[in-house]
Amino acid sequence: MKTRRDLVIFLGAGFSRDAYLPVMNDFWKRSEESLESLNRKHSTQDRNSPGFRESASLLIEAGSEFRLFRERCRGSGALRFQDADNLEKIFCIAEALREADVLNIQLDRQDCNTDKLIQQIQLWVWKIYQEFPFWNDERKNFTNQKAYDDFFEALKKYGVNKTAVLTTNYDLIFECFAWQHRFPCFYGGGPFEDISAGYGSQRYVYYNEAAHFDKPVVCKLHGSVNYFCNPSSCKRDKISVASDLGNKQPILCSGVWENKPAIFALDAISNIRNKYGNNLTPEIIPPTYAKLTQQSWLRQIWHRALQALVDAEKIIFVGYSFPESDGFMTALMQGAIMQRDGKPLKVYVIDPCTTTHQRYQSLFPEAYQWLGLKTFSDAPWEILR
Repeated sequence: MKTRRDLVIFLGAGFSRDAYLPVMNDFWKRSEESLESLNRKHSTQDRNSPGFRESASLLIEAGSEFRLFRERCRGSGALRFQDADNLEKIFCIAEALREADVLNIQLDRQDCNTDKLIQQIQLWVWKIYQEFPFWNDERKNFTNQKAYDDFFEALKKYGVNKTAVLTTNYDLIFECFAWQHRFPCFYGGGPFEDISAGYGSQRYVYYNEAAHFDKPVVCKLHGSVNYFCNPSSCKRDKISVASDLGNKQPILCSGVWENKPAIFALDAISNIRNKYGNNLTPEIIPPTYAKLTQQSWLRQIWHRALQALVDAEKIIFVGYSFPESDGFMTALMQGAIMQRDGKPLKVYVIDPCTTTHQRYQSLFPEAYQWLGLKTFSDAPWEILR
């Protein structure tokens, strides 16, 4: 039995801000903090010694290359790029260079292959967004737990089986809070291959809609920190998903003291590569027009997202600003509207920016309903009903 999903919730970076994760335009600050922290923790250790954490060397190299590339993007003097703190812009520049068949770019007196550069950016973005701050004792006090509890309790009352979640976020905030509130979700699209980041057997994410029609479907439009793929594969038609999120077991050098679920341990990336191949790379997709050209599995997710928008009676956008860099998303929305054939629709937007609301009003002139909604934590979730 397939349930009709008449509610679409579209989650942008603003949804994760209450969980102490950065949005795109302030990514650079968190990036520098994380890189300095990694360097500081491991500055006194011999990086060739057995005690040096396997993932630390990988991530320090990735973070350092991201820093160098960002400095190149900034430019200088009259050619200084004012928006070089924005992850989307930096990522898009790297992708544009690759699509323009630029094989190498000079970073700090040495050439860097553009394919490798993008893989390094993907790995570094994984480092920043793979954390679930609520399970980090140092940062859990920054997480607005009540805001998420209110949202997920309201979602349960509405009917999670009638909900489709579309998100451009790489993090696992929605999945983890859904798991905490005892209604696991499943991913739309595919094909997916289940892998394990740790050593336990506890599984969390489901893929088969026929068996899990009573759970919310989640379409991750730009990839996810628990999605992995081999970039050397020419077809890239299968995605590997690490789904042991609730298993608090030590990984490699992580040690019992961290006691984090598998994907959130620092050494998860090393363990995944040790078990499934050193070429496995996090599937973090840059928000460009080229994003669907190489990843055939991603087309299936976007197809599922389009169908959800066509079927919806109500769409609630949370913290998504429709950035100009992602014109493809606007095209997706317009394509869905075209296929709806005039079916009634209500659109609500939760975002503090006035220009963001103006963009939505332009895109959905008849359906958009202004309620003065600004912050996720203050939203009246009666609009779900």
